[in-house]
Amino acid sequence: MSRMTGWVILAAVFMGMCAPSAQAFVETINVGGAYVGRYQRAGQLLTAGNAAGRKGDLTRARGFYEAAIRSEPTFWPAYYARGWLFLRQRQWNLAIQDANTVLHHDSTVVEAELLRAEANKGLGNYAGYLHDLDAVIRLRPRRNFAEALNSRAWFRATWPDASWRNGKQAVQDARLACKLTTWKKPHIIDTLAAAYAESGDFDSAVRYQEQSLAGKAAPATARERQARLSAYKLCRPYRGTE
Repeated sequence: MSRMTGWVILAAVFMGMCAPSAQAFVETINVGGAYVGRYQRAGQLLTAGNAAGRKGDLTRARGFYEAAIRSEPTFWPAYYARGWLFLRQRQWNLAIQDANTVLHHDSTVVEAELLRAEANKGLGNYAGYLHDLDAVIRLRPRRNFAEALNSRAWFRATWPDASWRNGKQAVQDARLACKLTTWKKPHIIDTLAAAYAESGDFDSAVRYQEQSLAGKAAPATARERQARLSAYKLCRPYRGTE
């Protein structure tokens, strides 16, 4: 990782990579002491943009991110944050451009690969989506490895177009993701249940779906998981669109 590793990026906190529907946004980026000089102004603008984004003011957030970029054009966290903003606005091509800029500055930022993957998915470029996920998974990064596995498993298990589904790979990916997260992430266990359903093992699908329901979840999420459980009990796999 480049010198920018002093900036701690906490993505996938909102509706993002911690759910089968993978979107994400930057929660916060903290300044490391080594970067207070050159990147101080850009960091302050980035923090202000994140605060505006959390309040739902995306126009103001974008303004702060772009001011940070003008302040320091090599400051890739600002491109990264703006890319997630574009993703929330369904501006897929602009999100891809920002992801590519991040990777140009630092090719080891796997979060940018995941950003680009989601934008490719939004464009309907599913080959590009899987290509980016595969690239992250091959690296086995310390950050977001389990979430990349989970995203690939969910897609391979639930996508309506059968040509993209692969139940066996989905089970393998989801089981490894569960292991990496010590079986403590209900949304990943939910993915494992969907993978088993796609593979035709509905007994396992029911068992793991019940396990996913034991974890805490927002009411809407719990209802969705309960509906999947009912479907698995009828030997029906789940088909999603996200």
